[in-house]
Amino acid sequence: MNGRIPVRAATLAATLLAALALCAVSAGAASAEVIYNNIPGKSLPALGFQSDSVSEFGGEVQFGGTARNSPTVSVELESYACQTGSVATCTTAPGSSFEWPVTLSVYNVGSLSSPIARITKTFKIPYRPSEKASCPNYGWTKGYGKECAFAKGTKIKFKLPGANLPAQAVIAVAYNTDTHGSEPTGEDGPYDSLNVAVNATYKCIKENAVTKVCENEEYEALPTAPTVGEDPLPEQVFINTTYSVIDCGGTLGSFGPSGDCWKYEQPAFEVSAK
Repeated sequence: MNGRIPVRAATLAATLLAALALCAVSAGAASAEVIYNNIPGKSLPALGFQSDSVSEFGGEVQFGGTARNSPTVSVELESYACQTGSVATCTTAPGSSFEWPVTLSVYNVGSLSSPIARITKTFKIPYRPSEKASCPNYGWTKGYGKECAFAKGTKIKFKLPGANLPAQAVIAVAYNTDTHGSEPTGEDGPYDSLNVAVNATYKCIKENAVTKVCENEEYEALPTAPTVGEDPLPEQVFINTTYSVIDCGGTLGSFGPSGDCWKYEQPAFEVSAK
């Protein structure tokens, strides 16, 4: 594949690119060792659960160091939700947020039916700030701030006291949206605009010299790697989706390996342990 996103996955690349947002990066627990870190200090694209028909999303990781007990798992999320309005009429009072439950699961490699650990926790998710008048109007939204960002990044943390990690594991997150998840809500809500960040960087294969738009929405995924630990399967993720574009060989509607069309597009996690 030479790092190129397949044509059938070009929609995925475009979706992830449109999700560039500000990262919220914070330090891990001082008393614990970081054994995996895939959250770089930069803006990240993200995968939308509602927009891409996803119920659960994760990746296989290989831990560094030697600590394996009572881990804390951090997940980078990107919130596109406005407190009021939508598209190019986004308005949010400073500091506003909504609460939503998110489930973290840690699985042994090759055994996805029974997790090593699973926990559901309700988090305060920030709304993205109000639009900035001088930012471009893309039709579906206008950005905010100096960078005209589309989403607000936030890092959520799960503590798993007493759990012991193997050398490698599959880490995944799940939550409900209007039409997806274990218990779809059946109605619109800010959770429909909640996405999971992906550590990915893209380069346009051919840019229009006049419009500066990437022609045919074809991108090359550049190599990315965690700063601690390793990604054993850099070409695939683990996902439960009914959208065939992002599930290139996996079983639609069932959590499992996606197939090899996710090269250098791994979910953004950080894991520390004692």
